[in-house]
Amino acid sequence: MTVVVLHLCSQLAIVRVQLKNLYDDVNQHPYADKLVTNKLRYVIQRHQELISLGETIEKTFNLILLPQLICYPLIFCFQGYAMLTSMAKTQTTSLQILYYLSYDTYTLYHLFIFCWIGEHLYHESTSVGYAYYESIWYNHSITNAYSLVIVGCRTLRPLRITAGKFANFSIHLFVAILKTSMGYLSMLRAVESRG
Repeated sequence: MTVVVLHLCSQLAIVRVQLKNLYDDVNQHPYADKLVTNKLRYVIQRHQELISLGETIEKTFNLILLPQLICYPLIFCFQGYAMLTSMAKTQTTSLQILYYLSYDTYTLYHLFIFCWIGEHLYHESTSVGYAYYESIWYNHSITNAYSLVIVGCRTLRPLRITAGKFANFSIHLFVAILKTSMGYLSMLRAVESRG
């Protein structure tokens, strides 16, 4: 999934650059307006294809990511608790501690990658919207300007990666999961110290 989303992000970046360069090399051309119309038609069609691809990725993976999102705080909490309780014992080896740390690091990295690509997709999708507005739309013909406005309105709803359409994967979600799992861990430690 990561590679597909990063590919989608790079394709969105290409669309953004094509929008910014819509008027390059056409000012001296005798059929400049027709040339811009053809370039704009291609860019809009490509953007629609990429939106469709992004929605397909979202539909495919959102239910797969929901159980993972639910389990991540619990995994971090219980792994941290297991590591702390095993470190409290005197017979804990450094290999056991290394195992706990490597497993927690792997799980944390896995979650971070999902959150980072979700954030990256969101930013690339919104930057295409800004490119529509930054393209010199007021120099276009009326037809091209209307096309830009209509397609630019679609970018007000950026592409996202969600967990069951419940939460958007972003750096904010990553931090929230870490805070939640540390809160669970401190609650477990408090219950243990009272008992």
